[in-house]
Amino acid sequence: MMKSTTRLLITVLLVVVGGILSAGAIQQETASGLFEKAVYLEETKGDLQQAIEIYGRIIERFADNQPVAAKALYRMGLCHEKMGSQEAQKAYRSLIDRYPGQKEEVVLARARLAELSAGVLSAARKPTFRKIRISSILGGYVCLSPDGKSIS
Repeated sequence: MMKSTTRLLITVLLVVVGGILSAGAIQQETASGLFEKAVYLEETKGDLQQAIEIYGRIIERFADNQPVAAKALYRMGLCHEKMGSQEAQKAYRSLIDRYPGQKEEVVLARARLAELSAGVLSAARKPTFRKIRISSILGGYVCLSPDGKSIS
């Protein structure tokens, strides 16, 4: 009788400890999973607004997971930058203030802030287009070079 009670107690204790450990692992997986989902939306789908919302959820719900939260805040700044929003600077400053221990992201955020404040970013990201007219007389014998700068 004593052995079965001890076994039952040990089994219950193992289940409780296992549940606590797996809950922590699920939380980590959820933060990482949300981050991957947001990156997918940002880079593959081009849905910057939805990505920003998910990054915001990561920052709110997983603020104690500093590596993921700092990356989410940095990526949020990049999304705002792509949209031409001034919120990008706020996101970068928030990253620097809230997560100074995340050295890599802080360095990247400072670099982005420097570029944004210098105005270099807006000039560098604007594409230039040039229309090249090809005579219809030579149409079949003329083609554009691979770099698009000359006619051969």
